[in-house]
Amino acid sequence: MRTHVLMPAGSRTRAALFAIVAAALAAAPLAAVQAARDGGVAGLHTRTATAQATRGFVVIVHEDNDQAGIQLDLLSKIFLKKVQKWPTGPVIATVDQPSSAAVRERFTKSVHRRSIAAVNAYWQQRIFSGHQLPPAELDGDAAVIAFVRGNPDAIGYVAAGTPLPAGVKILRIES
Repeated sequence: MRTHVLMPAGSRTRAALFAIVAAALAAAPLAAVQAARDGGVAGLHTRTATAQATRGFVVIVHEDNDQAGIQLDLLSKIFLKKVQKWPTGPVIATVDQPSSAAVRERFTKSVHRRSIAAVNAYWQQRIFSGHQLPPAELDGDAAVIAFVRGNPDAIGYVAAGTPLPAGVKILRIES
């Protein structure tokens, strides 16, 4: 015996609409990846931007920097100043966002796999023991972009979706 649930017509229409929207949202990331895969060089940039956008930030370097990508663990070591030179030799100029910035929290959790408080404690120990100073904190995305744009050896990060001018490029993060 089959039981039928009676629903007002508007509820069925709403339920059908929700099902359609849910299916479209579920398919959107797959479609974006497929479009990027089919897009050649432009697709590579789209894939890179899409993958980093899911993290909530993008890592940027000067447009003349030879690096196209960077391993996640190396990126952490650079920002913790355990690695201080690019493979080509120049000293890396790292710049950070303020501790209160949401992008800093996303970057710290994703790259260092620690809280901002834990990274700050690391830097307090390094300073106290006479080692390095932490990366300079610049006030927001625009300041980070300006610094990286004006320094060929710089690396920084900005919120995903931030418009990037000529002079900087996104550095692909490899897991």
